[in-house]
Amino acid sequence: MNHQELLEKRMKEWGIEGAHPDLMRRALMHPSYDTDGKRNNQRLEFLGDAVLGLIIGEYLFTEYPEWQEGELTRNRSFLAKEPTLARVAKEIGLDSVLLLGKGEEKDGGRNRPSTLADAMESVIAAVYLSFGLGRAEKFVLRYFAGLEKPRDDQEEVIGDYKTELQEYVQKYKMENVRYEIVDESGPPHLRVFTAAVYHRGKAIGSGRGKTKKAAEKAAAKEGLHYLKKESRHGKS
Repeated sequence: MNHQELLEKRMKEWGIEGAHPDLMRRALMHPSYDTDGKRNNQRLEFLGDAVLGLIIGEYLFTEYPEWQEGELTRNRSFLAKEPTLARVAKEIGLDSVLLLGKGEEKDGGRNRPSTLADAMESVIAAVYLSFGLGRAEKFVLRYFAGLEKPRDDQEEVIGDYKTELQEYVQKYKMENVRYEIVDESGPPHLRVFTAAVYHRGKAIGSGRGKTKKAAEKAAAKEGLHYLKKESRHGKS
């Protein structure tokens, strides 16, 4: 399988069939492969970094309404930094379609994190220029959404308010809760869900998110706060 055939296979796997072929080739071209210094991915890398930052910033802002600026900034930085970009690039097989000079290839450039990260940002830029922001967002969130973590050490998992709420009602032998998606809005590529959580037939919390799970999680946080408040006043 030659490079073009392999690239077409990867593009189909990534859901970006029809992306501009010249842009895609340039996005994958390391400077060591570019003999005239005008066709490599450095300019696309610059644009891709900006596009990625915008998409990730909006995603975190919408998905985690409870996070303050510091947590949002830490996670945006984590998702857009070299190790994360290189990890995603490797996982989706981007390394297999890189265009490298012979010396760079011999020196292990295909597995070099900086090379993979630069190419990942460049491909994001190529998708953006080929299809627009909506398709670029779909591509980015397909591989980056869910990788975020809330602490600098990146060791702690994101709090699961649905689990906390479930454990709370079980601990105090309350009736169980149920969730319902009560609204969906926005275009297909920017869908926003609204969930409600019910206890004893009453809505005790609501939340919004770009996935049903995220919306339910936001609703659970509000519901947990409500039940704890009611318990303090002896009403539950």
